[in-house]
Amino acid sequence: MIELDEYIASSKVLSYLQIGNEVVTAEFAAHALSCGKALYLPRVRRDTRELEVVRVHNLCDDLHVGTYGILEPVEALARASDLEIGEIDFAIIPGVAFDTDGYRLGRGGGYFDRFLPRLSHRCMTVGVCFEEQLVERVPRDPWDVPVKRVIVG
Repeated sequence: MIELDEYIASSKVLSYLQIGNEVVTAEFAAHALSCGKALYLPRVRRDTRELEVVRVHNLCDDLHVGTYGILEPVEALARASDLEIGEIDFAIIPGVAFDTDGYRLGRGGGYFDRFLPRLSHRCMTVGVCFEEQLVERVPRDPWDVPVKRVIVG
């Protein structure tokens, strides 16, 4: 991912931190911070079924185990504004499966499905998965937003 021209040119990056047997993304997040990029990570709001995006500065101090056992930004950090979200120019998006057209199958909560339309159309969205998670076609709904690229890693 760090070799992609779109990542190299980016200044504001959204990632997630892996859980379970997902592709490891913590090294990507650390790389973004070490390059001076603004790093945003999701925080799940179970009560509102919303995904908040929060800028983090330090992967040790700014994170705790949150909703669903996911490592996420601490409550003391403010959520990003709509303006900040619109300025994110590179985003790593999780999925249980991706298809060859960039559509994704999530974990069923719809958090990323509701969040993705908030990103600018200029944002390079990248799904990351293992080879066995890349399929010919996943089920789609009219509101689904595909990622622009899928990387098998």
